[in-house]
Amino acid sequence: MPEETKLSAELFDVFQRYKRATGKVIKWLAIQSGNNDITHIRQSWTLEDLRRAAEIVKRNAIEVPENILYAFQDAIGSRTDISGHFKHSGGDNEQKTTTHEFFTTTLKDIFKSLCGARSPAKRADPPPLGQLERKKHLHVNRFHALESMINNTVPDSEQYSLNRIPEDEMAAKTAAEAPTLESVPEEDFSIAGDNMTTIFGMYYLLVEMDIICSKVKYFWEEAAKGTMSIVFATWLTSAAFSHVERSFDEDGPWSETLHNADHMEMCAMFKFFMEEMDGHNEPVLPPWVTHKSHGIFTSGHGLITPGKTLFCFKGAGTMGIETTKPSLFEKPADHITIQRGSRDGPRQVDSERDCLTMMLNSMERLGKNDKRAGALSMRDLNPLVEKTAAMSPEDVLTMRPDVVFGLQLLIESYKSFLFGNGATPTKVNCRLQALKFAGEVKKSIMRVLRMRPPRKRETCTCKSCTEQLLRQGLEFLEQDLSSFTGERRFDLYYQAPWVAGSQMLEILSQATDYGLLLCNRFQYVGAVLHLYNCLRQVGAIKKDEILLEKLCNLLEKVVFKGPKPDHNFYSRFIVFLGGKIEFDRSRLRRKKEAQPYDMLEGGDIPFHGRDRSWRMAMPEYFNRNQLTIAEHSHFYALHASRFGFTSPIAGDAWARFYGNRIGNRPVDDNLFVACINKMYETTFVDTLERMDRELKPEMEGEFPIARINWFEVYLTCTEILEKTAIAKLREPTSPYVSGEGDSYVTYGVRFTETFLDLADELTATKGGKKEFPYQVSPSIGYFKNAVKSALKGKTTADFVWQI
Repeated sequence: MPEETKLSAELFDVFQRYKRATGKVIKWLAIQSGNNDITHIRQSWTLEDLRRAAEIVKRNAIEVPENILYAFQDAIGSRTDISGHFKHSGGDNEQKTTTHEFFTTTLKDIFKSLCGARSPAKRADPPPLGQLERKKHLHVNRFHALESMINNTVPDSEQYSLNRIPEDEMAAKTAAEAPTLESVPEEDFSIAGDNMTTIFGMYYLLVEMDIICSKVKYFWEEAAKGTMSIVFATWLTSAAFSHVERSFDEDGPWSETLHNADHMEMCAMFKFFMEEMDGHNEPVLPPWVTHKSHGIFTSGHGLITPGKTLFCFKGAGTMGIETTKPSLFEKPADHITIQRGSRDGPRQVDSERDCLTMMLNSMERLGKNDKRAGALSMRDLNPLVEKTAAMSPEDVLTMRPDVVFGLQLLIESYKSFLFGNGATPTKVNCRLQALKFAGEVKKSIMRVLRMRPPRKRETCTCKSCTEQLLRQGLEFLEQDLSSFTGERRFDLYYQAPWVAGSQMLEILSQATDYGLLLCNRFQYVGAVLHLYNCLRQVGAIKKDEILLEKLCNLLEKVVFKGPKPDHNFYSRFIVFLGGKIEFDRSRLRRKKEAQPYDMLEGGDIPFHGRDRSWRMAMPEYFNRNQLTIAEHSHFYALHASRFGFTSPIAGDAWARFYGNRIGNRPVDDNLFVACINKMYETTFVDTLERMDRELKPEMEGEFPIARINWFEVYLTCTEILEKTAIAKLREPTSPYVSGEGDSYVTYGVRFTETFLDLADELTATKGGKKEFPYQVSPSIGYFKNAVKSALKGKTTADFVWQI
């Protein structure tokens, strides 16, 4: 498509003005001509209907209001502008623009018949026709005003009954109670057979697919240059694909535009569109450029070529392809190529078809042979496998357009990563990076299972035992990773950047989930952070720049339930454990001027706000306060919800991302709808650019939250508790602890609780903070030595995944 034909907000505004003006005119003509049949309100009006209505108005000598004449002029002028834009962009083809000229000419004739000898005064800017009232949908459909692109069938009258009255009760209603034509919104009226709607809707949809694809290409070029991690480029690519997938859902905005058309119907509409524009309907691969939009979908190549390849591969056509066993090693540079000049187009198309066939072959065998029942999900490890592997030849005929978009995205991301630095293919092998990362995660899990595993209770038959389930989950994940690293697969699909990146992203997600579950075991990590913060606040130890200070700053709201406390250390720790603050009437200190309080006689207890008359109700066995990074990391939260909208974590993440969350206000339906509306008000590329800009710090920097190795955090914190407890238990007055399993670590938590309670008591007096370190110096020394020993030889980088 020519460069002039681009997504334009101004052009869309012209189209909206055309639709509003047309609806206003048709509604007025319907009322004045006496066509009050409510069952045909939503039926599109043909040009012949408009002529007849105009004749009735003229025969009855009904005066046409100025605003209707202005609306008529606005409709004609807007339609002329849009027709001219497409005509100029696609070339002057009289045969293909006959329909548009016929509609415009007919509207002009009807306008002249209504005006008669008079015409409204010309204005440079017609009066505003009023904004369409935004309906409270799940999303704002930017193509809401577009009519059906497939047919103009008459909707069921009962479906659009304004008051939903059953048929058996309709006869009992009086004429005054029946819905009137005046109550129908103007935007519900349209002109039947108007191809302008079809062209405009298809035009915007294809261009948006183009610019989303172009933005994804940019991300992979940055990954090839090393300025963006492969995992983050994968995350953004998956977000883009999820958006397109969601947009083609039954209630998605693009499905509303296409009226749930499948890929074959969309291709048929595209060919009609191309004939309207350029006089031909065959796709032409545009010249290769970098991330700049080059019309991969508006040219038809990205829409038709992947679909035809999948059609042939599944044997649905006469060119059915026999699936063969993929090669163990395929060199990407020998298969993935880019177009080298305008005459290289046919060869490049054949090359892309061959590459897609090879990858479809891998996906088909991967889906059939997968018997994994562990922690890693095949769907999330390998994009498009679930959508294509089980697809039958009959399914291809009715497949959704987002499948084809995903296949083209797989090819485009491959090309952009390989040739992001120029004509020479990059030497970075994404498959090797995925294997290396999987090996690192596997080693960390094996260390946990060897050094500090969840308790294995042989006699426990409870299926919901958290410890048992956690241990089994870690064992399943370790087995999955062993299977993954043992696969000798270097075929074209497994080496694809999006595929290898998806595998790394899912492994990272699972490592984060299980690592946080370990950190939540009996609040081991939280106990260390509370003890460290207490000693820091009283000046007993120096700041730890390697791990503990960074964790306190990162998890401040989760661990301390607010700012880091400088007093009331014990009560804040009990709240973190799940306890509650309760007023203790027995510990009340009365005012000096108050009368002695008689417990037997009762009465009001004298109370002073500064009295330390509060106690901590000990937590229940099940503590709902868990360490989580969902509130701090959009990267984690959105991927955990698969970029959806239905789960609570997803609604909260989108609300915070779009800036609609106010304090701790829960995400209700209104807030949720406002967030989704924001997303659909503009193209999704705006959201992708914002994600790239605002979420990159979560993946980069010295201590990025999305790449923290929580296994190592867990092992280090439990080691600190264990060493502190062992040193404390060497005192003569200490109790006996067996030392089996987590006994020392558990005693370390008890030591923390006792120490914090003592800290509150000794620091409450004037000058207590200064004296406190000297009063409990042995215990402080135990903790300092434990921290020093646990972090010896380590740096912050040891607690961050190197991906």
